[in-house]
Amino acid sequence: MSAIGSSSADPRIRPFLRFADAGLEGDFQAQYFRDNLGYVRAALVLGIAAWAFFAFSSPPPIGQEGYLAIHLVGIAVTSLSLLLTFVPGYARWWQIAIVVLVLVSAALAQSHRLVTRHPADWTGFVALMLV
Repeated sequence: MSAIGSSSADPRIRPFLRFADAGLEGDFQAQYFRDNLGYVRAALVLGIAAWAFFAFSSPPPIGQEGYLAIHLVGIAVTSLSLLLTFVPGYARWWQIAIVVLVLVSAALAQSHRLVTRHPADWTGFVALMLV
């Protein structure tokens, strides 16, 4: 039985899943970034394609300007996030950038729901992009 804070827990790991040894934590984070950067970029490219696809596949009969603006903002934010992956030093703050992107996407999904007057369930196209 191994729980955080128990005497049988690995002493090298602190709460919040960080290694107690700063060198070990730095090495792990660097390797984790290198291993996942390609996947992050692929997901961002797919996100841009999804925003564009959904912008043109099912425009609403009302509120088309707002609908298109929401999708253009989604494309712009996701494109900016993709471009940032090529900036030197991105490895230091890449996880924060992804969290911000997810939060912005959630806000855009809610805006989409309000503009198109879709019901407040999670079956809409843009809301599914969060999954």
